[in-house]
Amino acid sequence: MVQKKKKNNNKPQSTTNASAVEGFNSMFSMFESNSNDLNEKDENKIEPLIHIPQNNDLEKLDNEPKPKNPPKKLKRKLMIDQTTTTTIIDNNNSNNNNNNEPTTSTTITNINNNNNNEISRILDFKKKELENRELDIIVKEKEIKRQRKDIKEEMDKMKVALNKQKVLLEQNKNSTVSIAIPSNALAGIQSEEMKTYIIEMISRQATMNKIDEIIVFKTDDYNEEDSQQQSDLNLLLKVLEYIETPHYLREELFNTLDKDYFNVDKLNSINSCQQQSEEEQSKQLYREGVVTNQHWKNQSIVNVGLDKLVLIPKRLNPGTRLTIDIKSNGGNGDDVEVDEKREINDKYINGKIISPSDIKKEGYYWGHHIRLVDSLEKVASTCQYQDTQNYDYIIMHSQYGEQFPSYTDVVINNAKKYNHLLVIFADANASSTVNPEFKLGSEVLVPDTHINTLVDFNIKKLRFEETLSITLSKLKNTFYY
Repeated sequence: MVQKKKKNNNKPQSTTNASAVEGFNSMFSMFESNSNDLNEKDENKIEPLIHIPQNNDLEKLDNEPKPKNPPKKLKRKLMIDQTTTTTIIDNNNSNNNNNNEPTTSTTITNINNNNNNEISRILDFKKKELENRELDIIVKEKEIKRQRKDIKEEMDKMKVALNKQKVLLEQNKNSTVSIAIPSNALAGIQSEEMKTYIIEMISRQATMNKIDEIIVFKTDDYNEEDSQQQSDLNLLLKVLEYIETPHYLREELFNTLDKDYFNVDKLNSINSCQQQSEEEQSKQLYREGVVTNQHWKNQSIVNVGLDKLVLIPKRLNPGTRLTIDIKSNGGNGDDVEVDEKREINDKYINGKIISPSDIKKEGYYWGHHIRLVDSLEKVASTCQYQDTQNYDYIIMHSQYGEQFPSYTDVVINNAKKYNHLLVIFADANASSTVNPEFKLGSEVLVPDTHINTLVDFNIKKLRFEETLSITLSKLKNTFYY
């Protein structure tokens, strides 16, 4: 133990003792500064307390009992305090955590509930959306089925109507077709050349659609004293006759010096059956001709536009136009001598008169003839067909009629067999408030069908030649061949 103590008498221990002395001196000086009994003299006599310890003093200090080490105690206390503080803080933290745990858990629960509600709402929305789509699909399927059913019904009606139409066309293939046009068809046209051209369009439309008769009726506003209306009517009739006549007969039948024929040379030719070209003349069985001033015995000589004239076994007035069948072997009779017969055969072609209706029965279209009536009511009463004396099927066209064509409408389903078809074109310039069907006034002329073909056109009021072209093109191959 003594050796350990000696080992402890080192410089660090001296430093510790010196600091202790230094602290004591500081305390003493404090008490001394507070003491009023001390004077300055005594104060100067006081020796400094800080000195280097001597060996004797060190021995005395060694022999004295050692006090406990204050720094260690302070450190231990500090550690205890720190431990206590840490424990308190931990307890506080634990308390705080325990207090915050319910709030946090509640918040998480609320968030989870909100998420679940949102998911449920989205699922419900998607479910309803899918249900609505399924309903839409079901409705569309029903609509498609209904449309298919309607289409099938329409197709069945169309088939029935087409079958009726085929039967009707077959029954009426040899029937005649007549059209009645108003006298004011040229109203509003100023140029005479343009009027002639419009008449050519009317004639061409009639030829293209195989019209057998053109009837021109005087309209309600026609005035005999109106020179313009009378001039237009004369021009319409003359040029229609001129265009329909074969070119080889025009010089004999018309006075081409008349002012109404001034523009006819500018018209185009119509190559119908009765106006064949020279190459087809030799193969033609029928010809249009005019009776000449010559005759042979009781027979008339007819010019048919060929190199040879035609001899017919009947005396007729010169200038008479007629239709000749040149395929028969003439009508000279057995009383003609052989030499005379040879001479006749060298100069003439033997032929006979034939009706255009007979030619139509053989499948040929043989042009149209033109006539004038005083009013619309007299169109039927002046029918020139001898077999029926009237038109057994009448179609009227005006803006009051039913839309045509339609394969399922009443127009075709009510069609019937006829011998003579009449298509009346009402006066488009008349008052639009009066239905022309009510003005007929004759039971003979009551129309079987009232149609309107001028639907969905960009022009509000079409001209007559346009109306004629549209209507005839729709009626052809529907009511007649």
